[in-house]
Amino acid sequence: MFENLTKNFTDLFEKIRKRGKFTKHLSKDSLKRVRDLLIDSDVSVLVAKKIVQKIEKEISKRKIYESFNPDKNFVKIVQKVLVQIIGEKFDPIRLSKNEDLIILMVGSKGSGKTTTTAKLGRVLRETYNKKVLLASTDVLRPAAFEQLKKLSSF
Repeated sequence: MFENLTKNFTDLFEKIRKRGKFTKHLSKDSLKRVRDLLIDSDVSVLVAKKIVQKIEKEISKRKIYESFNPDKNFVKIVQKVLVQIIGEKFDPIRLSKNEDLIILMVGSKGSGKTTTTAKLGRVLRETYNKKVLLASTDVLRPAAFEQLKKLSSF
């Protein structure tokens, strides 16, 4: 999810920089695009709207249209708000030594659950030296079992 989101935001920021003069109208279009990118990346509509509201509040607080480089300030504000929400640092997984851990992966169709499950299994095995059991319960997509088997053969 983050790789795709990063690429999409990078593309958006590049377009903003190339547009020339950054106006309130372009800002509204760009904010709509930010919201759409978040929703396309499976961020809930409510959360996406709250993120955009935070960005709008920061824009009006900083009065970016009066600044020398409003386009750069817009990009900085979007990045700042996203980092505040997502977090700036990586927190390692905290696992108990003596207890089993069950992780249930839930998400919309095609969102990468099977691939992420295999990657998570690999991280748990290689980084945390854990025994991993992956099970596919997707009865609507029998190929998920084969995909999980292939991806998890580490």
